[in-house]
Amino acid sequence: MEKIPLECESSQEGIPELTVDFKKIFAIDADFLYHQINNNFAKRRAVLESPYLEDFSHRYHDFHGRVALPAQHESEKGV
Repeated sequence: MEKIPLECESSQEGIPELTVDFKKIFAIDADFLYHQINNNFAKRRAVLESPYLEDFSHRYHDFHGRVALPAQHESEKGV
């Protein structure tokens, strides 16, 4: 993901370029997260807006929805 310049980020610190690893995923309970934000234990720094949100979601589902084959398909050459 591209870096977020400081003028576009809520704490005015900026966010460096990030990499997303879809192999290592975890979940955070939404109620817990909002509780952390509402009680100033955590802060929302940026929001992924459309069409970037849809692109991110599509890439996630493409990765996890792929069909695992036992071996890579090889075509016959010269036939």
